[in-house]
Amino acid sequence: MVNIYERLYEKSSKLSVLYVEDDRLVQASTQELLNDFFERVDTAYNGLEGLERYNEYKEKTGNFYDLVITDINMPQMNGVEMIEKMKPINEKQEFIVISAHNESNYLMDLIELNVNSFVLKPIQSNSLINKLYAIANKLCIEKNKEQYLIKQNKLARMGDMIDMIAHQWLNQLGVLKMRLQAAEFEIELATDVNEYVSECIKQQHEGQDFLEETLKEFRSFFENSSLRTIVSSNDLIQSAQFLMKGTLTKNCISLVNKSKEDIQLSLNKNEFKHIFINLIQNSIDAFKDNNVDTEDRVITIDCSRVDNYVVFDYRDKAGGIPEHMIEDIFEPRVTTKSYGTGMGTYLAKLIIDKHEGKISVSNTQDGANFRILLKGDI
Repeated sequence: MVNIYERLYEKSSKLSVLYVEDDRLVQASTQELLNDFFERVDTAYNGLEGLERYNEYKEKTGNFYDLVITDINMPQMNGVEMIEKMKPINEKQEFIVISAHNESNYLMDLIELNVNSFVLKPIQSNSLINKLYAIANKLCIEKNKEQYLIKQNKLARMGDMIDMIAHQWLNQLGVLKMRLQAAEFEIELATDVNEYVSECIKQQHEGQDFLEETLKEFRSFFENSSLRTIVSSNDLIQSAQFLMKGTLTKNCISLVNKSKEDIQLSLNKNEFKHIFINLIQNSIDAFKDNNVDTEDRVITIDCSRVDNYVVFDYRDKAGGIPEHMIEDIFEPRVTTKSYGTGMGTYLAKLIIDKHEGKISVSNTQDGANFRILLKGDI
């Protein structure tokens, strides 16, 4: 029979914890327990040090701690003050507060901060284990749900991707075939053979490079990676444009990068490509559904700095979003299409939330404008 300790380890073995406690003996014994269950356990001796650890971890890994466990009464900054400063950084942060009976005056402040997991001092291991299991189980469900949605959305796009690969490869193979036939013709005529063959070989190499780059882009798109890298905004836009090139051409749609500056960003490139691909696919569907004239089928993406933010403005001329739906467009299964899943914009918001950014949408005179804001110091 599986006991609570085995079930906790099953849920918590890939999670990270920040443990803040000023009593060194209590911290050492509790940390020893936490180390048995969690992948990473970092410690701090007061709220100020805990806040510094929290920001350092975010800066180094690009992620937040899955769980913060904290005492209340500590020097320099108490647990409640620390939580008040962490909440604006990550409103979804999970906390367990270790509280003494004489600290009940803090409880209302904590409840107002949406903290509802408490363990009384002196710490009883069974009580702590039960709290840890409840939160670890909740975190696993949320992570699995997010991963499932992203996987499902990628699978839904796979057919379109395969069609795009086939379109781009067939076009390029057709060009290569014509070049070979032309080369054979020139050789038969024996006119400027050396010069023509040299040019033909050069073009063949360019065609081969294009085919290899196509495969590289599509393979990287389906790789699972949670790592952030330094990416230029232009490279990000161009990569998404390259992946969608076949479908854009097929539907007579122009995608224009209007950015005046190439901005360096620290983010998960694959996830952000996924955002643009979803937005582009939605625009393609809207152009077709609304019978927009081919000369008006234009998408623009602009990246710029506004105050302390890096801003992506994605605009199309596909008719916009119905006003009665625009407030809910980032909710799951909300779609403007009878055949849509309603997950594309929802997943875009999930990804941007992970990067501590914001996404909004408004209608312009002839289409929709999606605005993505990311902190300028990333």
